[in-house]
Amino acid sequence: MQIYAAQVLAAATLLVQVIAQPQDGASTSRNMTACLLPMDEGPCKAMLPQYYYDRYTQTCQEFLYGGCGGNDNNFETLEDCEKTCWKIKKVPKICRMEPEEGRCRAYLKRYAFNLMTMACEKFIFTGCYGNDNNFRDEASCLEKCSPKRRNKKPRNRNRIRKMKTQS
Repeated sequence: MQIYAAQVLAAATLLVQVIAQPQDGASTSRNMTACLLPMDEGPCKAMLPQYYYDRYTQTCQEFLYGGCGGNDNNFETLEDCEKTCWKIKKVPKICRMEPEEGRCRAYLKRYAFNLMTMACEKFIFTGCYGNDNNFRDEASCLEKCSPKRRNKKPRNRNRIRKMKTQS
């Protein structure tokens, strides 16, 4: 009986792993908002090497996926991750920090950049400690943190030159 139960459990685990894997081409149609989700290994323990987009380092990183659960920021290959997430706009380092209210007793209305919404949002700062993602007004926050567009993928310059010479 125990052997049968172990076999059923192993088969169920394998089925969950297969179902949880993205289908071919799924990463190309994925919404880029998946790239902004935190890395999530999921509750299972399969330890499958996968990739996720790290919104703080703004690069694709390897992690060990449990095989079930998790979220859409989970790619089979580095290439899939980069193909899906390369258009994410660059944000300065201080703007990638989570806002910290501090540890004092003041009640100051401030703005911090929210990496998930890509917008400056109000928060209350207590007057000391905290971090640099802390701006007196929305305009200052936007000036510092508005995402800078990444350079476009390199163009084929020879093709452009050839087209100009044919004109």
